Amino acid sequence: MTTDVDRFKSENMEKSFRTILITSAGLIIFIPVAFALLIRFAEKPVSNDGYVMRGVEHEKTGENENREFDGSDGPYVIDNQVIYVNQNLEILSTPLTNTDSILVAVNNESRDQFYVKLREKHTAPDWSYPMPGKLIAISDIEGNFNGFAAFLLSNGVIDEHFNWAYGDGHLVLVGDFVDRGDYVTQTLWLIYHLEGQAEAQGGKVHFILGNHEIMNIQGNFSYAKAKYRRFAKDFGQNEDFRVNNRIIFSNRSALGRWLRSKNIAGKVGPYLFVHAGISPDVLQFDLPLSSMNELVREHIDGKVDRPEVAFLMGNAGPHWYRGWVKGIDRYPEAQEPVLDQILKRYGVENMVVGHSIVEDVSTFYNGKIICIDLKHRDVKHSGATKGFLIENGAEYKVDDLGRKIAM
Repeated sequence: MTTDVDRFKSENMEKSFRTILITSAGLIIFIPVAFALLIRFAEKPVSNDGYVMRGVEHEKTGENENREFDGSDGPYVIDNQVIYVNQNLEILSTPLTNTDSILVAVNNESRDQFYVKLREKHTAPDWSYPMPGKLIAISDIEGNFNGFAAFLLSNGVIDEHFNWAYGDGHLVLVGDFVDRGDYVTQTLWLIYHLEGQAEAQGGKVHFILGNHEIMNIQGNFSYAKAKYRRFAKDFGQNEDFRVNNRIIFSNRSALGRWLRSKNIAGKVGPYLFVHAGISPDVLQFDLPLSSMNELVREHIDGKVDRPEVAFLMGNAGPHWYRGWVKGIDRYPEAQEPVLDQILKRYGVENMVVGHSIVEDVSTFYNGKIICIDLKHRDVKHSGATKGFLIENGAEYKVDDLGRKIAM
């Protein structure tokens, strides 16, 4: 016979059991979410065995999504093989025999193409250059070949055949030319191509590394189109997708060796170019630009072995920090006297950054910070792809229609 006391005990046991189940389920959901938030919002790098785990802009890895090719792509030059994805969505590989005839084809509406001459070795560029008569800068193209090519053509940097036409002028690329877009390999090959031609004419192409270049080098393809993960998986054939991803920009790859030679920050005349910004934390360290660039090159695969490397590769480092662009969440607004200290330390008057999206080419801190990360359009000659021009000492906004507006 069941008494009221028995029923009370039974009901309370059921409630307790349900409470345990709900609490357990909540913990199962909460712990990964909390850890993800920790990675996303931590101001210092979360590390594992001395390696940086990037995560400020962490998104899904996309490893479970349908990874398919979407037309011809490449080339990838890996282990002395030239590898293309053809129109039949097949991976074709041929031995590298003629470095004068590497065809780069763009699967866009105008079917753009050009040829690239490979270079045997890549030396690290200098970190400081005198001011040229003309310099044009753009950032955060992210695989947008159409907008990038139209911008260069409309501003006289290239001709209709994708050849350097800027004479002894300088082109500064302020990071994040990979990820998100459809034509990452073609965009990188165009820069590679122009860099060699510019040198021959007394000009210069400066490629400043951004957080996305470094993420890709480290095997983090969170923002890459699925086709790039598909290629990495098919070519690498490793169960660990990160191992496969690293192949594309490893020392086995022509583009990988080239990217790994680049700087994290560069000085041209009175301007310091850096993808995100040199943060106030730099004042804790004795880090001249030369050392900053060398340390990032040495530790670009993610190994952290000393405090200054943790700073450089972390969320307050030059390719992640957002504090100089006003209105960006999570970063407290930095003070102008601190900025003045940083500019003085590096012997410059202005810092040009990308990384933080603004509505138009914008200045902050009485013109000392110039931000050039915009929502570029992925079509040609839209007027929305914009950059920064310095010509005969005057500063201008310029776009992919060739319009020039004094700042």
